[in-house]
Amino acid sequence: MKASNRVAPLLGAPLLIGALLGASAAPATAVDSAPAPAPAPSVASIPAAVQPLVAKIAQQTVNSERYSTTDHTAGTLTVTHHGKRVKLVKNEMKMSVGEASLAPLLGKVFAKGSSGALSQIAIGTTSYAYAPYAYEPTHNGKRKRSSRPWLRLEDVSAATLFPYHGQNNASIELNAGGSGSYAELINLLATADGAVRIVGPATVDGQQTTELAATVEPLALLVGASNATVKDTTQLELFVTDAGLPLRVVRSEQFGGISITQTTDILATDVTVSVKAPPKRKTLGRAGLEKLLAPKGHR
Repeated sequence: MKASNRVAPLLGAPLLIGALLGASAAPATAVDSAPAPAPAPSVASIPAAVQPLVAKIAQQTVNSERYSTTDHTAGTLTVTHHGKRVKLVKNEMKMSVGEASLAPLLGKVFAKGSSGALSQIAIGTTSYAYAPYAYEPTHNGKRKRSSRPWLRLEDVSAATLFPYHGQNNASIELNAGGSGSYAELINLLATADGAVRIVGPATVDGQQTTELAATVEPLALLVGASNATVKDTTQLELFVTDAGLPLRVVRSEQFGGISITQTTDILATDVTVSVKAPPKRKTLGRAGLEKLLAPKGHR
């Protein structure tokens, strides 16, 4: 099945460095001391009118796809720098294109569309992120380009590069009952604060879809975060074909005066994904990174 034109890489270089050094990838969250935890999200809480469409999404068995992710950051944020209040005006848009396969487990992301350079590669449970300047010291205001620009992370499935597939990793992520190729998307709908609404028909890249909208809480899917004192609410718009394919997913969040919108579009399904690991001489694993970042005299 093919889908025309147009989240999302999950392994940015800072996150990968933190993971290599044993840092938690989950956001730091203040946990309430109340003894009774909030109930876990459940697909059963999705309104009955939406359930038939959710059931179609759950029946999707897409094994591979090509997709695009567009991130738009805009707004004004006031910060204090050297005792002075400075306004930061942000209006930035980035687009990437990725391909991912669930069997075999393969994935790759191009940083600037399909004609750009590779920024992420994943094979089985090994992932690589391209970060040529991330961990080199600054010299005269400039960073030296690393001779080993690919950071290697073990035990990270290539399925993380399949948008909204989800890992169902019981140690860090709750499963609200989502299933199929887009289980994570269904789990997100289960966290909706209020009803999941059917907005109505909409055309996406020439295809007829039904638009759904909801305010969801991604943190509710993290183990141990059900009592978080700070809620992470996200506006979710979902455009689903009559067959149940989530052709477009739009996530919008607000942080102070900054708004972040991520749009993920399925470009094609059942594509052939071909991936090669970076040369060993160009990769750096955890041990090598720790040695590079160690204080002088401890290397």
